[in-house]
Amino acid sequence: MTNAGFYVQTMEGLFPWTWESIHLMQVVAFNRVIMQAQSTTGPVTWRLNSEWAELIFALWALRRHPSHPQLRDGTWLPQNWLRWATDQGYRPHLDRPELSS
Repeated sequence: MTNAGFYVQTMEGLFPWTWESIHLMQVVAFNRVIMQAQSTTGPVTWRLNSEWAELIFALWALRRHPSHPQLRDGTWLPQNWLRWATDQGYRPHLDRPELSS
């Protein structure tokens, strides 16, 4: 991953993606995102399964869609991560009622 985008390695080869080429992304499960993007051959929809999926989503959203609902409310994060981060002394800056105490 870079400031410009990221690479995906599959059985078919190495695919570079720029943040600007991705029009939509959503976290749909733990370590899984769906993205719609413009490839060199036209529009595509990909489901990415990776330990890096949430980070890819966050970097894309911060760059391209900072008001994305999942980014703003923290639902892109793995379950219980917000509580864990708070317990570690790293209080997240998200609007989550369960962390307001």
